[in-house]
Amino acid sequence: MTESQEVQETIDEPQQIENARVGYQVAASLRSSGAQEFWSQFEAMMTANSIVLTAATFAVNGQQSMPWLSFGMPVAGLALCALWLALHERAVGYNKYWNDSARELEERFLKPVRTLSRGGLFADGQTVKPLIDGKPKPHTMPCIGRIRVRHTVRLIITVFAVMYLAILVCGLN
Repeated sequence: MTESQEVQETIDEPQQIENARVGYQVAASLRSSGAQEFWSQFEAMMTANSIVLTAATFAVNGQQSMPWLSFGMPVAGLALCALWLALHERAVGYNKYWNDSARELEERFLKPVRTLSRGGLFADGQTVKPLIDGKPKPHTMPCIGRIRVRHTVRLIITVFAVMYLAILVCGLN
């Protein structure tokens, strides 16, 4: 018998449902705070990359020759991009985990609550119909809204990296 089976057999139904509610609230709260942290990191990395990119551009195109800056700034920018990508992938991983944990509890113990499970369908472009005043109210994510943030951020990081590489090549010539 596994640990989860043992726990399930020793907890009575009302206690199990209450535990599920608490677990759901914790997972949903972690998901929400993780999203806030994600956007704070995004803003900080956009700002840092903008500053480094500006400095790298001036180092290459400046009036006075600064070969160590012409090489060092783009390399620092590439390192910053690598760090940003690592932070981004970690944040996306945690967000998926917390979301899936909350959805598991929602689907298993909290029926008819379908906030997160229906949100996944909505994000994929399917029409969802929450009941408002006893009537279904259809919602469909617009096509442009279906582009995943994780892919958009990866693209932004790649654009910065390509610009750093271009500056590095220009600085070496």
